[in-house]
Amino acid sequence: MGTRPKIIEFYGLPGCGKTTLCNALKEIYESKGFKVGTLPDATNQFSSVGLFHLLSLRDCFFLFKFYRSFINNNVYKSLVLSPIRRLLIYRYAKRKEDYDFLFIDHGAVQSVVRVLYEVENPLEFLKTPIVSDYYSMIPADMYINCRISSDEAFSRVRIRNRKNSGTFDQYPDEQLKQVLKGHITIFNNTEAILKNLDKKIYTIDCSVELDKCLSQVEKNIIIEYE
Repeated sequence: MGTRPKIIEFYGLPGCGKTTLCNALKEIYESKGFKVGTLPDATNQFSSVGLFHLLSLRDCFFLFKFYRSFINNNVYKSLVLSPIRRLLIYRYAKRKEDYDFLFIDHGAVQSVVRVLYEVENPLEFLKTPIVSDYYSMIPADMYINCRISSDEAFSRVRIRNRKNSGTFDQYPDEQLKQVLKGHITIFNNTEAILKNLDKKIYTIDCSVELDKCLSQVEKNIIIEYE
């Protein structure tokens, strides 16, 4: 391994198992002797004091345009700040030598898709250069698409019953089903952008048991980095 962490982002529908996978993989790789962090670990180390050391003036100008483009589409300010904050966390973590791996279960892709769904025409907005330019700035080394059907996601969201956990869990049934189907379409289009940017993307079937998911992911990571 090098002196900088390999950042691996997991993305997919709510309930697909991103957090469960990250935590399980962390245990596996720590047992192999690797130093592994997750997004909360990176967040806890992230300090706004070093913020301006992470961005050039060009970066700042771009992120201002990125922010304004969503605000002009009537997206809540706090939602737009989420992908920007994740960019900064990635930049910060990439410079650290604390970890060999950093597994992120709610990162740049997930945050932008969440914001895009608040735009009136998300698929049209997704085609604008501002989105692909944002993804090109993310220093993630690999993306893992945790795929499940919208019906499976719906069932899992309802089973977990996190009444106070967030927007998804509080949608009425029919609205939630439509939102999940919309997210699948946005994820598919986002994946096309990432591939055009020559990002490393693996798709795994998360409708199976956890052990099988871990086997799929671990094999790909081992091939790439061990």
